[in-house]
Amino acid sequence: MGISVGGMFSMRQISRIIFSGKQVREATGGADCQIHRLSTNTMLSAGELIFHIGRRLRQENYFRYARQHFEWDSDDTHQDTVNDVERSVLNPVKEKATKQARDAVAALVSTLSSVLMRRSCG
Repeated sequence: MGISVGGMFSMRQISRIIFSGKQVREATGGADCQIHRLSTNTMLSAGELIFHIGRRLRQENYFRYARQHFEWDSDDTHQDTVNDVERSVLNPVKEKATKQARDAVAALVSTLSSVLMRRSCG
């Protein structure tokens, strides 16, 4: 970190030139652009500092996107409701699967009983 001398502190500026690629042209509308970052950390190299600042910005952008699109903040406005244990909700997919399982068991029982009847009779 920078050392404070007489109420002042040292800072450094790290500039990065981004050559115009497709994303830069769309975002800025034109040529190359520069990104400037200020920091009081004098211990890290410029590359390390850009890495850490970029990592923090990615996290901030993710949470900004998530707040807008996943509606994280809307959950605190909903009231808590007690779950009704007596309420029955039918699942049509489960009902169909249960019927198929019952039919399969009935077919198996029928087949086994006919095999056992043949053995006992003959």
